[in-house]
Amino acid sequence: MSYIYIHIPFCRKKCPYCNFVSSANKDNTDNYIELLKTEIAIRKNSGGKTYAKTCYFGGGTPSLMGIDRLNNVISYLRRFFHIDQTSEITLEANPSDLNPVFLSELKSIGINRISIGVQSFKNKDLEFLQRTHTASDAKEAIVDAHKAGFDNISIDLIYGFRSQTKTGFIDNLKMAISLPITHISIYALSVEEGTPFYYRQKNGKKISVSDELAAEIYINSVNFLKKNGFDHYEISNFAKKDYQSKHNINYWKEGEYWGFGLSASSYLKNERIKNLERYIHYAGKLSNGELPIESIERLSRDEKMSEELILALRLIKGINWSEFKNKYGNLKEFGIIEDKIEQWISIKMLKMENGYLSLSFPKGILLSNEIFSDLL
Repeated sequence: MSYIYIHIPFCRKKCPYCNFVSSANKDNTDNYIELLKTEIAIRKNSGGKTYAKTCYFGGGTPSLMGIDRLNNVISYLRRFFHIDQTSEITLEANPSDLNPVFLSELKSIGINRISIGVQSFKNKDLEFLQRTHTASDAKEAIVDAHKAGFDNISIDLIYGFRSQTKTGFIDNLKMAISLPITHISIYALSVEEGTPFYYRQKNGKKISVSDELAAEIYINSVNFLKKNGFDHYEISNFAKKDYQSKHNINYWKEGEYWGFGLSASSYLKNERIKNLERYIHYAGKLSNGELPIESIERLSRDEKMSEELILALRLIKGINWSEFKNKYGNLKEFGIIEDKIEQWISIKMLKMENGYLSLSFPKGILLSNEIFSDLL
């Protein structure tokens, strides 16, 4: 069984908060598709076909590629992986790229899950975030996707910026639940070093709200979505019954996955493989018949154990504690101190219920980075 990630690094416009490997320069799109196919062929030149449980087109903005390029990649993947109607095939999309014809075409080539970068249903927010769509575009794209036959529609929303109030973000969630959406991801605005927002904030401009207000917005959002039929299954993710992201759950359960494309990462046979980030280097390696690898890290037993625990704790259900201990043996021998776990439980940052260790809500989730850093 395989999980596949395809990175499409092209955007209509680079957002001021984005630090992903992406570019608004779309001159090389056709060449990039051929490079992707070359990478897939080199890396999958031996071994038989495996069933692809998921295939995720991320970016960047994959919906910019158009139907022919996307179909080209999916058709090529089918040479090396079994992909059928039971595979979860996700396309990240910008609302302004979606229309009834394009959505019907996406369905026809096998894409069955759309992840729409809405970010907000308020035009003033979208202007601040410098998005290229309007609130009306976002609502229309969601309705059109549903009419085209997509019953697995996910959206991203951002909170915690500028003059947002404690209850203001709930308006976005009210709009979301009124639409045919089955999955919602909410993310606090993160001002990353090197982005335009970072330099504006450094020069005294207000970009994000206080940590305290962001925490209140998050708590209110969790409670609201749970009351309205969305299961809180991961720190930032909510889904209606049976609509959790299979692709992302595999990440959180420390599953193996293939990553193809510029800057893409793979996790195979206990190795983390990172591709080159600069297009010229990525293209140069593949043009010479070489893999475009920047680094390969083989995880030690300690590192694998720590990563597995941290990723599993992102899931609201947490991790089966006895199974984890049986798998890795004496925890103290491998660097995790059970006394520390017990201490976190005593101060209600972690909890143990029905044999599962998990973050408490809200304290443990809000302080999860502190817990995770201690586990590294």
